Amino acid sequence: MSAWCWCLSEIYPICQLLNIKLHVVRIPVFDKPYFISPRLFPRLPYFIGQAHAIFNYAIYGGIMGFILSFPPAYLFYRWMMKKGEEQSRGKFIRGTKFDSSKRVAKLIKKSNEASDITIDGFPLVKDDETKHILVHGTTGTGKSQLIAKILDCIRKRGDRAIVYDKGGLYTSRYYRDGKDYLLNPFDSRSQNWCLWDEARTEPDFRNMTESLIPENNGHDPFWVNAPRSMFGSAAFTMQDAEDRSIKKLLDLLFTAKSEDLTQYLSETDAATFASDKSEKTAISIRSVLAANLKSLRYLSATEKNNKPPFCIRDWLANEKDQGWLFLTSTADQLATLRPLISMWFSMATISMLSLPENPERRIWFVCDELPTLNKQPQLFHAMAEARKYGGCFLLGMQSFGQIQQIYGKDLAKPMYDLVNTAFYFRSPSQETAQEVSKAIGEQEIEDMHESYSYGANSIRDGISINASRIKIPLIFVTDIKMLKDLHCYLKLAENYPVTMLNLKYESRKQIANHFMEEKLNINNKIEHEIDSNDNNKGFAIKKINTIKAGAEPTNPSEKVVEPEEQLKETKENNQEAKSDPKAINSSPSVNYAFTEIKAIEKKESATEGGIEHLKKELSEMEFKVLDALYSLTKKNLDKGIEMNRKALSKILNRAKENISRATTLLCQKGLIHIEAARRGDGRNVNIYKVNTDKVKNWKK
Repeated sequence: MSAWCWCLSEIYPICQLLNIKLHVVRIPVFDKPYFISPRLFPRLPYFIGQAHAIFNYAIYGGIMGFILSFPPAYLFYRWMMKKGEEQSRGKFIRGTKFDSSKRVAKLIKKSNEASDITIDGFPLVKDDETKHILVHGTTGTGKSQLIAKILDCIRKRGDRAIVYDKGGLYTSRYYRDGKDYLLNPFDSRSQNWCLWDEARTEPDFRNMTESLIPENNGHDPFWVNAPRSMFGSAAFTMQDAEDRSIKKLLDLLFTAKSEDLTQYLSETDAATFASDKSEKTAISIRSVLAANLKSLRYLSATEKNNKPPFCIRDWLANEKDQGWLFLTSTADQLATLRPLISMWFSMATISMLSLPENPERRIWFVCDELPTLNKQPQLFHAMAEARKYGGCFLLGMQSFGQIQQIYGKDLAKPMYDLVNTAFYFRSPSQETAQEVSKAIGEQEIEDMHESYSYGANSIRDGISINASRIKIPLIFVTDIKMLKDLHCYLKLAENYPVTMLNLKYESRKQIANHFMEEKLNINNKIEHEIDSNDNNKGFAIKKINTIKAGAEPTNPSEKVVEPEEQLKETKENNQEAKSDPKAINSSPSVNYAFTEIKAIEKKESATEGGIEHLKKELSEMEFKVLDALYSLTKKNLDKGIEMNRKALSKILNRAKENISRATTLLCQKGLIHIEAARRGDGRNVNIYKVNTDKVKNWKK
């Protein structure tokens, strides 16, 4: 009523101008009626207060309406934006998913699969550590910080660990004097490791030599297998000696006379390699040994440090010992200690497989910068079987290419498949980033496309939406190349989404010295012999390169002649070389031998049973080579026929046969042999000589 009266008072002047009369209004006040003209309303205090109250109520009502309507409106806006983003991204069909770290952690905890191994509060999947962990990324991105966080959890759980520490970082943070163990001949804290306690059977010595003497990819395996066989046989023969020592073993291999070494290995597989009948071959094998066994001479200097013998095998077998084993080196020691540390790490993995099966046990193998070690031949097998023994491998590397270069693509890819949890840090290389993107995975989505059409009339204009299924990488290459430091993508096992972690930098207290120098007394005699072998190992390197190339270096401009002419030329050159002593190389004939004793035992039976039996013993390519040699030389067998590689290659060129491997095997089986000679013009040649007596036996 008051509002109505106030309105009338406001329009009263207008009504007067329009000659409109307003009636008197009857207003009851305290049950008593009053008749008031509208023109008097603005003057009454009662009506003035009511008008102001109406204005205030309108303001308060607008404010309350805004407050109450804003949250629902904001939620509706967010819902619409989310729907729009989902439609713009496309509908997920299948493949790998990506989610935030908070949601993935919540999902793991909800599934009751949260492990007590956490990364800044983010839990890994329970018991997945036995499915192994990979840390990948370039230098300086935070790999060491991540490994240190995992080591904190391992130490808290009381698990045992073998830690390969290249620079001493983890030693200074985690080594406990009196509880943990350390192996490094240059460090005064190193244990007195005993070779013969570690390797007790012939296969143990064979496994040991595989890490000490790595393979040379692309070279003839003879120059790897022969030194391995010689070292393993010598060490195995010496294990029963009362005065056995590494010093004595090195003296035998490096400083002993050829006759003494031959006699010592006479009843072993390596007897042929040390024979004085093939002196240059034996010297070359010992040169390869010297190049790979330098680190053992430092162990010989620590044998008299009055410490009890230490054995990795026995330490692992004692499950009550909760200490850690550190395999350490500094940057300047790595090149020298690489074979030794590689052998220790390999023997630790093999020793784990000799333990009783126990999936509840936890033994960690922490190896940051795995490519800095020699090839671990048993690593793939150990990773595949480790779950039954409680083995957990934590491997770090900077790129996949490093592993492929050492292990080859055929072995590197299966090794990647054994790793179920992977942390991927920044990879600046385009090729490496592509490999990481492929490893993380891809997804198939239903992508929506809008198309617009315009006609002559606006009625014909329209928008059409089409859906198509496409496959896209979950993480693009550019995202991997632009990752910040301490940021990484985490790919978990099973069906959990991929997520990104932002690590917190932690500065850990140093509890030990990263390195404590040990003064070593090196055997000068062994040192001098190793240096001498290093200076004289050119023959071995030259022979390896020759075998890799498949032929002796020849002059490209040299005229190609027919086999008969080449054979005649070879005979004349040899006659000239024999008449001139200076033309003959000082090295005697190079005899190849079988790397396995069983193959040597088969040699005689392969040459006495006739042609049919020999075909069964030899491969097709070997038989072709031997038959070609015989065919070319059958008229002059009694004279001792000679032929160089070029003439032999000419025979089989049409069949496109690679005869390098076949001729090597024939030499090993004693059917032919090679003499390295220098012609009068200074060019090196290989002379293939047929053992005529043996060829006659089966050709008859």
